[in-house]
Amino acid sequence: MKTLLIVLAFMMSSLTVFAGKLEVNVIPKNPVLDQPFKVEFVITIDEGSDPVINFKPSSNLEIISRGNSSMSSRTSYINGKMTYERKITLAYDLVASTNGFGFLRNVTAEINGEVIKHPNVRVHILKQAAKPQSIFVRAETDKETYYVGESIVVRYYIYNKSTVPLNSVEIKKFPKLDKFLKRYHVEKNIPNRVTIDGEVFMKRVHYTAQLFATKPGMHDVDPISLQVRYSAGRIDPFGGFGFGRLGDYKTQTIRSPKLELNIIPLPLEGRPENFTGLVGEHNFTMDANKTKFLANEPMEFNLIVEGSGALELFEAPKLILESTVEEFESGADLELKPDFSARKVFDYTYLGRENILIDKYDIPLNYFDPEKKIYVEKNISLGPLEVVGIGSPKPTIKSENTKITDLSKSQNSILDRQGFRERKNTFEPLYKSINSFIYYSKHFVVVIYALCLILLVYLVFIYINRMKNKTYNVFDSIYKRGVTYKSLVKIFSMIDSDEDMKEIIKSSDLTNDSREYFINLIEELNVAYSENKPYKKINIKKKYFKQLEKFIRKNELI
Repeated sequence: MKTLLIVLAFMMSSLTVFAGKLEVNVIPKNPVLDQPFKVEFVITIDEGSDPVINFKPSSNLEIISRGNSSMSSRTSYINGKMTYERKITLAYDLVASTNGFGFLRNVTAEINGEVIKHPNVRVHILKQAAKPQSIFVRAETDKETYYVGESIVVRYYIYNKSTVPLNSVEIKKFPKLDKFLKRYHVEKNIPNRVTIDGEVFMKRVHYTAQLFATKPGMHDVDPISLQVRYSAGRIDPFGGFGFGRLGDYKTQTIRSPKLELNIIPLPLEGRPENFTGLVGEHNFTMDANKTKFLANEPMEFNLIVEGSGALELFEAPKLILESTVEEFESGADLELKPDFSARKVFDYTYLGRENILIDKYDIPLNYFDPEKKIYVEKNISLGPLEVVGIGSPKPTIKSENTKITDLSKSQNSILDRQGFRERKNTFEPLYKSINSFIYYSKHFVVVIYALCLILLVYLVFIYINRMKNKTYNVFDSIYKRGVTYKSLVKIFSMIDSDEDMKEIIKSSDLTNDSREYFINLIEELNVAYSENKPYKKINIKKKYFKQLEKFIRKNELI
């Protein structure tokens, strides 16, 4: 019997080595709708590895982020025996989408293979807070109703009572804004005093996005989640002698409520056929390198469009519809400005195959004015354009949108106006000093053109092969010319376009030195961008960029 009691005592002691206790605390006890709250899982164990927490929130509860874990230990003597106890606290930030009750189900903590279960946790969610909050964030726009394609500037403002100064602010979760075409802007974080319900608050912008809705209907502007650190102590009466606030700093997670916008369609009445799709005032400018060209000489034009609309979606309009003028693929360059407008430059290239004279003509372009609620037409002018052929003239081909004159028969031809003698069957050389053999020997000219074409195809082939062998051209540009804010954003957007650059760095496999270098570099470029110097170039430490390039190749993100 005595032996059996000893065995039982040994078994009980061995079971208590890994015995643990799990507590769940909701802070505050009754959270508010659309306001983040904290859930702490406190595990008390004797020894063993760190626990793993599992739980399933109800559909009206959303996990924002996981907070930092903390640990405390205590050693005590009970009845002459030393006991050791370790407490581990794991915290999560959640938010409720509806008021009433939410639940945390299947709550468990796994420690060294042992599973500790906890009963379901019921969370009572209030519709509104009992008293106004000292710190909060919300998204604000100029109005609540916008047209499809109209510029929507959303600013996320932080409000804090003047008696609760902020120490730091960190973005925990960025707004996705997937329902919109979006741009991001950096504005100066200048605090302003405002009065809300008779209390003085400090208001400052922390995050700015420019949005364009592509479809009508009710659209939600996604919330932003921030972690703020603020002073919780009392004000020092001797602050004028170098003292500030007394007490510790506290950390809190805040989240903006959803902002609902009404997006209405553009009116059908009065909409012109040549409507560009742009909303808001825009300016159109046409720039041509010259007006007279030789046959098969590149004809280059630039169309410059400036305004507040979604120029990302604006495609290059047709300029010349003449069948004897060949059009090449046009390119475009978009530049964003601090005043929330943009500038887009279209580069056109044409080749005139025959002798032709195109009279000056206008191209109408329209945009919608959301303030006046009307369509506004603006014209861009092109021409007159002249293409001078070589050799025998060809029959005149009438253009769809231009007036074309046969230079060989017209009494008012451009050659007459320039003092050249007109011939009935052939053209004289345009420049007399050039060997006339080039002009009159068509076979020789054809051979020259064929050789040039073969050489051009060969060069394009080599260029394409080189481009295939290049992994990521932006790195080559950075190694040669230095890094700018734009080039750094381009690199990190290849890794994750929705995540903050700092968060990407922190979660990467880079070394600690590389992480520290890129975080400091991001801070320096952010300062330059906020000072309206987005193209400031900074010399780099190449070894860290080599590590980043290797990381991108390894994860096949190119």
